[in-house]
Amino acid sequence: MVEFHFGLFLITKHAIDPEKTVPSWVVELSEAQAELVRRFGAFWSDRGLYDLPVAGGCYREHGELLVAAWRSGMVLSDSVDAFLAELPFRLAESFPTPPLESEPAEIWSLVDRRLAYLRANAADRQTFCALVSDIWAAMRPYWDEARDSAVRAAREFTARARNESDPRVLVPGNTFLHKDEFQAQITTARARGEFVIVPLGLAGSGQLFWTLPGITLVGVGLESGERAEKRRERSERAAGRFKVLSDPTRVAILFELLRPSHNASTVTELASLFGLSQPTVSVHIKLLREAGLVRAERDGNQVHYQAEDAVVRRFVEEALEDIVGTLYPGVSSPAKQLVPA
Repeated sequence: MVEFHFGLFLITKHAIDPEKTVPSWVVELSEAQAELVRRFGAFWSDRGLYDLPVAGGCYREHGELLVAAWRSGMVLSDSVDAFLAELPFRLAESFPTPPLESEPAEIWSLVDRRLAYLRANAADRQTFCALVSDIWAAMRPYWDEARDSAVRAAREFTARARNESDPRVLVPGNTFLHKDEFQAQITTARARGEFVIVPLGLAGSGQLFWTLPGITLVGVGLESGERAEKRRERSERAAGRFKVLSDPTRVAILFELLRPSHNASTVTELASLFGLSQPTVSVHIKLLREAGLVRAERDGNQVHYQAEDAVVRRFVEEALEDIVGTLYPGVSSPAKQLVPA
């Protein structure tokens, strides 16, 4: 059920902001089932139970379904079909919305209002349950492909957890397990035996954190480790680029070589200009050439070096891209709204 809940979040996220990165199955499903996805998102939008009381905010998760699963005792069930069979009855029940310690007050209030609405409106409750079932039918083939990987990951987590006192070592960094604001809830849940890590086969590198009475969930996408590795690679690549430019003499040499027709361009000329030995200049030139910033041209017995503005600019831009992402300032795409056309 946790996997299904997160899959719905990804579908909603993609519909609201198609520029955001999501797993490929989300894009494929959203294109193949465009009308179904539109109707699913429009259900709460049409009823005024979609926006959050923040500027431009909207609720991308479906806490009403997770609460219904909790009420059914099926939060950790691996049978979405069984949960969907129970769903109409659970949504018709009158019960107080449980405290959601992981969620801010405005989200608890929205979930509470959604549950109250479904409880009071039988026809819309039936429509909602039908939409959720149809979305699951569309998602099911993708889950069938991912299920074995998720099950294997769950077994690995269980085996490793026996020898680890700190759950943070079980999953890559930059997940909810590593955020200070959630440590108190996680510690309390672990002491009570109510803490569960759920591998998410369909989540890509996504993650979730939910606390319901009796259970605290941390969902971890199976590609989180790959994402952490890519971040490390990007960090090393950026650091390597900045290291090339970290020496002021080397940068000064590069500056000279950007205007070789007017400035020094051979090792001898550069050594004379900067008062350095030729071997020292040669070391600097070697590093600049290995970084792709300088090229050599032979003229008889002499080797002239030169650099190009565009190459240097791109070298620096790529280092920045590794840190902050692709730089296209001022360019943005309007978010597609999950509402009726």
